[in-house]
Amino acid sequence: MTAATATTPANGAFDNGGLHGDVENRTDIYKFVLKQNGILYEDEVIQIGCKLETQAHCARLGMFYGNKTGADFTGFQPLIDCPGALAAQLKAQAKPVRPVIEKGAQVQQLINFICVQEFTSFPTIRVSFSYTNAAGLPTSFNKTLFLPIALTKFFEATAMTSEQFFGRWRQLSQPVQESQKIFNARQPMETDQVRTKLQALGCALLKDVDPNPENFVLAGIIHTQVQQIGTLVRLEPNKQAKMYRLTVRSSRDTVSKLVCDLLAEQF
Repeated sequence: MTAATATTPANGAFDNGGLHGDVENRTDIYKFVLKQNGILYEDEVIQIGCKLETQAHCARLGMFYGNKTGADFTGFQPLIDCPGALAAQLKAQAKPVRPVIEKGAQVQQLINFICVQEFTSFPTIRVSFSYTNAAGLPTSFNKTLFLPIALTKFFEATAMTSEQFFGRWRQLSQPVQESQKIFNARQPMETDQVRTKLQALGCALLKDVDPNPENFVLAGIIHTQVQQIGTLVRLEPNKQAKMYRLTVRSSRDTVSKLVCDLLAEQF
């Protein structure tokens, strides 16, 4: 591990049909890979937050819309979209929300998702409404955001012994089944911090499995409606060089690449 290889940013793994330039949170969305709730967007007009719960191939996303102005929002309309191929891969059903949000009020909306099959793009939400600004002028709001629904949200932890892990690891030895990145650490390489982040992925962080105690190994199953996809992860830190080698193996090449791209952005 002596030199960094060229890496593809995680947002290169997610292709929403050229939408990136029009999406307000196209960079911040990757912060949600390892967390389930937070603020998706905020300005002087509105705060948009979310809280995610998942079970197997199903997810429930609670959206929160807070009116920060001194005027009512009217014609309030959040539109959920699964662009392109995502429409067949991820099913979304949003509960209606009332069209008026009073000044200073917050309303909630529930969106249910079903992961039908593996996917590599984020669903979007377009929030639009009208209000009267501080100068007394009628104003329109219309912005598109990514929703924090990535394939990795459908992970289930899988316990394995060292023999089981490396037995399966050797079985997934075809080049198309592996994705690997070698990259410079962008944050402190503190063991506890790395462990906490990896545990947030949803896989099982396996103890006493790797012969090198400095390494981290994880195992999990990604649940979709049509299949379950076993995935193995190995993160090898080199603290002296301040670098990592991240290797992901899966029976599906798109899954290996996606998990590797998303996880590499977190360190």
